[in-house]
Amino acid sequence: MLSEPIRFTPVQLYENEREDLIKLAHEQYKTLFRNVRFAQANGFATQVRAFARTTRATVCAETRIHATIPELVDVFLGDRTNAAIGFAQSQQIYRFLAPTDEHPYRSCGMRWSLWHSPSTLIRQRDIVYLEYMDTFVDERGRRGWARMTQSLEHRSCPPLMGSHNVVRAFLHCCGTVYTETDDPKVLEAVTYYDADTQGVPPWMTKIVANRKAKNPHNLEHLIRLEHVMKEGVNSGLRKHLNSKVCVGCNAGLPKWGRHRKCRDCCESICKSCSDVVYCAIQGRRKLNRICVHCVDDFLARTNRQLELTLPSSVSFQSDDVSTPGSLSGRFMSIDSVEVSTIGSTTRK
Repeated sequence: MLSEPIRFTPVQLYENEREDLIKLAHEQYKTLFRNVRFAQANGFATQVRAFARTTRATVCAETRIHATIPELVDVFLGDRTNAAIGFAQSQQIYRFLAPTDEHPYRSCGMRWSLWHSPSTLIRQRDIVYLEYMDTFVDERGRRGWARMTQSLEHRSCPPLMGSHNVVRAFLHCCGTVYTETDDPKVLEAVTYYDADTQGVPPWMTKIVANRKAKNPHNLEHLIRLEHVMKEGVNSGLRKHLNSKVCVGCNAGLPKWGRHRKCRDCCESICKSCSDVVYCAIQGRRKLNRICVHCVDDFLARTNRQLELTLPSSVSFQSDDVSTPGSLSGRFMSIDSVEVSTIGSTTRK
């Protein structure tokens, strides 16, 4: 793992460059919907194509999550952005459009992010990309919100191969489209992921693509934990006859079978909470198989900041400042794997 976070210093934009990049991002935002429709019409599963140094993976996945558009926007545009996008490190280089009273869910900017490699034999990858987020109304009159990402080259983020042994990957136009359903608390999520990992073996590229396609579920669990921290545990549900719930996120548990236990309080926790890995930033101490409430106690006892990781995403360290009394004040990131970044001539 990189010893120090990578930081870029944005250069001054050329005349009209901001407007040109906003226009490009908006055009790619519209392209995302065409890509999703094409993928759905052709029944896309995960596709991986390799040629020379190109390893391109495309996946289109549909699911439903328990969340609302305001909750999504609160995560992506609030102080937990890094906990939603799922990268080892991430930095917003420019913000071209910020939310306004007229368009509270719209944002546009340029971002740099770092992937951690799942193998010490594979160099880490980074990307520089435009991101555009806004609401929409589909052909059936349903309201939705989407986030688009598209790689670009920019002088503010030069390649890191020489300085950090990091390979620059490429994101084709991709993103996630969230659409409201008949249930006001449920969203339909369609993730279209299209990336060239620049030489990562096809089998590993496929794993990364499938993990990225699961990001909506990681986001759903993050929102659930946020609710628990703000509202507390539903004691009525906990006392229901023969009912078992996760002490961490309050999700219902199967009546029969073995359940995972929190290593601190020994109460039952669900698989999603058990799989979360909390890392103390100082000393890199890790805690897993522990509920969110016990981690909070650990934070108070040790007076350390923590970062939060999820297995189906990719790790990153947050750039955000902690806010006391919220989930972001306790956790700094969402992650799956951490690996060494020591240079090797055998790496791809």
